[in-house]
Amino acid sequence: LAQAHAQTIAVTMPVITNQNIGTAFNVPVQTSTNILNASNVKAYQFSIALPSNCTFVSIVQNVGDLGQTWGAPVYSVSAGMLTIASAGSTNITGSGTFFRIRLMPAQAGTQTIGFVPTTQCYFNQGTPNRTLTNGTVQVNKPASIAVDPVQA
Repeated sequence: LAQAHAQTIAVTMPVITNQNIGTAFNVPVQTSTNILNASNVKAYQFSIALPSNCTFVSIVQNVGDLGQTWGAPVYSVSAGMLTIASAGSTNITGSGTFFRIRLMPAQAGTQTIGFVPTTQCYFNQGTPNRTLTNGTVQVNKPASIAVDPVQA
């Protein structure tokens, strides 16, 4: 039996620009939705295709993040795919960041960081509903120095 006024939670990753090869950065997985206590969110799972121009470093979770009181999320990375899940006995409420994906840029270019497959991205066992917005990561070309042998 579906709730008459079920909440839909918008989960997003941002557009990140101007990153440099060799300098790690974080991609927040977040929501601007004010998650209501009545939504009864006690677990999440996400499957995320990592950008091919970066290498995975770690998961970062800070005090105050959504679900942080549940303890560290469980995750695995295989063939460029991150699967991450967390659960607890208390409801997530409010808006903010669930966790951050720490990446190390390895190659210049712009790549998508996306929720794939979307069927593996949900709260609890599928309720409440969610919308997913992919992000992008743009890594700068390394600086180059031209040397003119005539002027050297």
